[in-house]
Amino acid sequence: MGTLVAILSQLFWGVTIGALTGTVGAIAKLLLMAGGVFGSGFAVFHWRKVRDRLAFWRR
Repeated sequence: MGTLVAILSQLFWGVTIGALTGTVGAIAKLLLMAGGVFGSGFAVFHWRKVRDRLAFWRR
């Protein structure tokens, strides 16, 4: 009986840690993706606002 409890305990621990690790990884990827999308949008809008003031852009 002790062996069965030890096996189930290790299985539970592995599943729990695996689920937590996967969840943290998924959240990190989601935040990085959102940061990239919003950062790209910010860069495009900022470029549109700034490009008229650049000396090499004037024709």
